[in-house]
Amino acid sequence: MTRVPDLLVVTNADGTRSGRCECGVPVGVVPAGGSLDVLAREHAQHLLTEPCLVASPERVRAPRRLPGTGKACTRCGGEIMWAQTRADEHGAGSWVPLDPVEHPLGRVAVIPVARGVIHARKLAADEQHDPSVELQGRSHFTTCPADPRNQ
Repeated sequence: MTRVPDLLVVTNADGTRSGRCECGVPVGVVPAGGSLDVLAREHAQHLLTEPCLVASPERVRAPRRLPGTGKACTRCGGEIMWAQTRADEHGAGSWVPLDPVEHPLGRVAVIPVARGVIHARKLAADEQHDPSVELQGRSHFTTCPADPRNQ
């Protein structure tokens, strides 16, 4: 029998409330005083459309937390981890925000380095991460509920 994962709700500093599935996938934000029914519907939609590591009967392990210290997203207030991409021909790599836990649909390979620093590289469409040395991360750009592109 498959267990239904919990919907976790956090009240942000600005009074909005963010919902996150127990597996770590963000499911939405409601304004201060708004109905939590919106988050419940978004959570149900997540369970119907994405493989949820908690709900999946063939789950091998729970998603691992990315190394490092979490920071707050300036748009939604949700927790993010910053990772640096490899340097390009112009010098240093860029910094990208990642959701704080692994995700099976993530398209970013996360490489833990010393002292909480993490490096990241985008996975090609047909490429898989190497689970022996990399974690599978998800860009917060694709999941931030406050970003108009994700509405």
